[in-house]
Amino acid sequence: MSMHRMSAPWRAGLTAALLALTLPAAAGMYKWTDADGQVHYTQSPPPAGVQGQELKPPPRVDSESAVEDLETKQKGFEERVEDKAKAEEEAAKTADQAAEKARYCEQLRADLAGLQTAQRIFTGEGEERRRLGEDERQAKMKDIEAKLAKDCI
Repeated sequence: MSMHRMSAPWRAGLTAALLALTLPAAAGMYKWTDADGQVHYTQSPPPAGVQGQELKPPPRVDSESAVEDLETKQKGFEERVEDKAKAEEEAAKTADQAAEKARYCEQLRADLAGLQTAQRIFTGEGEERRRLGEDERQAKMKDIEAKLAKDCI
């Protein structure tokens, strides 16, 4: 299980707790300055005779909507992480295939060079080993050249 999924309930609880802390602020906030020039912010009106200002409460937060929005964003994030991992995996697979193809083509070129330059070519192993005839050598060269043209442009 990913760390992001485990923390989603924790975040929902934190969001609810923060919302609960903001509820008393909705009752009314006042700003006023005392005789010494000190600015006060309170939930009760300023003392009689002191000029004050009632502050607007912060906008209400729909906690269900906020939690849904957070979950939607979390899901989108997890999908992007998965997509990136898949893309990296595909890129690695493509690179492996390209390296394998390069090795294959290099071996074909080496085989062709050997057939073109060697005077005596042998095939088989042990008692089955025999010298390759000129017609067979030419056929093998054509076969390798065809493979090179097809697979190793």
